[in-house]
Amino acid sequence: MNESTQNLGVGIALLDRLTNYTLPRLQDLKQRVDAGERLGEEDLDFLREAMERTGVAHQLVSDDPVSQGLYAKVVQFYHEITAQGLKNEQGSR
Repeated sequence: MNESTQNLGVGIALLDRLTNYTLPRLQDLKQRVDAGERLGEEDLDFLREAMERTGVAHQLVSDDPVSQGLYAKVVQFYHEITAQGLKNEQGSR
């Protein structure tokens, strides 16, 4: 297997995980924080792990403009969730 084929396989696996697991969970978190809920420890652990995986994925897609755009949107989504989660946390004190 050459490097290009291997990178394609890894990219497909990452996209599958993003589509079927990460994005649905992020959407749920976004709805919850937008409704004023606080993030729990499990939610924060998920966000940490997902952001780490996104960082690894970024290294793999750094040469692809389409993937770069998707990467930027996912990072923005993380930012929106964590910023609102922080506001909710500060407002509950």
